[in-house]
Amino acid sequence: MKQPAIIVETSKGNMILPVTNFSKEACVNQLSALIHVDPDKIVQVRASADYGIYAIKEIFPTAREWHTSTVKFSTNEYDTYFIVNYGYILNKRDSNLYPTIMDYKNYLESAVTRFGISLDEARTKFGMYTYKEWNNLLYK
Repeated sequence: MKQPAIIVETSKGNMILPVTNFSKEACVNQLSALIHVDPDKIVQVRASADYGIYAIKEIFPTAREWHTSTVKFSTNEYDTYFIVNYGYILNKRDSNLYPTIMDYKNYLESAVTRFGISLDEARTKFGMYTYKEWNNLLYK
């Protein structure tokens, strides 16, 4: 199952924030919560099916430390800009994908503890389990 999410490009790196949909209101509310700025101060400057560009007219110290400095427009109407890409987060619990190395390690340790078996036995029995299979085994 995929969860809609916005990926906000910031000076601190990309921030992934879940949303209910890609509406202007949903994006503004999440951006507002991230940078601690009143949603009424954030405007959508551009929008497409894949991304949106949001701007803040006033200078807010919290927004300045997060802003995307690479965005330049011909006018200086706004002080701070944010690029917001639209995407999806995969719900790993229901996925038929194989776990990452870190998740695999954690699953193996949980299996060893839960079933009282060695690490090698856990690898042999459950080594090719998907996220879904691991979660069914350990948490149901």
